[in-house]
Amino acid sequence: MEMEPEWKPGKVWVSAATAVSLCVTWMAPGEEYSPRLEYNLEQADISLNQPSSLEWSAVAEQHTGWLPSHVVTGLVTGRTYSFRVHVTAPDGHRVTSEASDPFTVAVPFWCCYSFGHQWQDPPPVDRFSDKELGFFKTLDTPMKVQDWIDQIPMNHELVDDTCLSPLEVVRQNHCHCIEGAMLAAFILSLHGYPALMMDMRACSRDDDHNVTPFQREMHGLWGCSIGCLIADARALGVHLQVEPLLSQVPESSI
Repeated sequence: MEMEPEWKPGKVWVSAATAVSLCVTWMAPGEEYSPRLEYNLEQADISLNQPSSLEWSAVAEQHTGWLPSHVVTGLVTGRTYSFRVHVTAPDGHRVTSEASDPFTVAVPFWCCYSFGHQWQDPPPVDRFSDKELGFFKTLDTPMKVQDWIDQIPMNHELVDDTCLSPLEVVRQNHCHCIEGAMLAAFILSLHGYPALMMDMRACSRDDDHNVTPFQREMHGLWGCSIGCLIADARALGVHLQVEPLLSQVPESSI
């Protein structure tokens, strides 16, 4: 019996949607995102096909990069779609995920997926659950916090600009720069770190960036947690250092 490769993608689901587009998210293979894997996303219009004989086709704009999420456009309001992901490894081997549950494009939607909860056992809408807070307690170093936030899909802001709270980041299972940084600050505060944010101003050719600075007691050096490391750094081929390096942080930046 042939073993499943460790880079096979996990569950595929719709994490957000408008009346004509949606964001498809999938569990990245293995423990980390990898620039060595290539993703190709396909869709099937279930409204036009029997479930047993779906006709799959490439989405309107093909996925690029290695973020495990993609905004699908050009959909028809009222039709029902399913999605699947092909993963191609450097050696040319290709593996296909299972199809997502059918999703009907209708009204704006955000899923309430959350770690530690089953789909039939949703988390509370107004607070973190005991399971979630228990998980946050295991993220007891800045590096552990960063490693987990790296796995949260990118918030593509389908409808309008957003600034999600830490609770909504977890509920909607996506974040961008400042949203991830605020979640990191909250988690670090549970472990005794001051909840700090730093705004890194950029020139007109770039966007401002937000990070969560922290200071190690053992040597007094400063480091930072990046709100959206995948989108902001890895897409540029940059490796960011989370471990403390600076002896001080300008007060005007905090």
